[in-house]
Amino acid sequence: NNDIQQDNNDIQQDNNNIQQDNIDIQQDNNDIQQDNNYIQQDNIGIQQDNNDIQQDNNDIQQDNNDIQQDNNDIQQDNNDIQQDNNDIQQDNNDIQQDNN
Repeated sequence: NNDIQQDNNDIQQDNNNIQQDNIDIQQDNNDIQQDNNYIQQDNIGIQQDNNDIQQDNNDIQQDNNDIQQDNNDIQQDNNDIQQDNNDIQQDNNDIQQDNN
């Protein structure tokens, strides 16, 4: 009977240990879920940063396009000025010819 009582005590202790293990496992699972939540939040932040960077890159590309267009306009203006200067030179040549 003493042996049976000891066996029963051992079984009860094993059951207590199993219950504690289950509690520990549940806590570990809770910790893992919390870590996953933090990772998800970090991923959302990273995605937002990536979106912001993409938007910045789009803005820079648009600025570069605008600068290129401005440069094209300046070149066209310079071409027009050159043409005007050529016309003035021709007019001056015509006046000189008329004077002669």
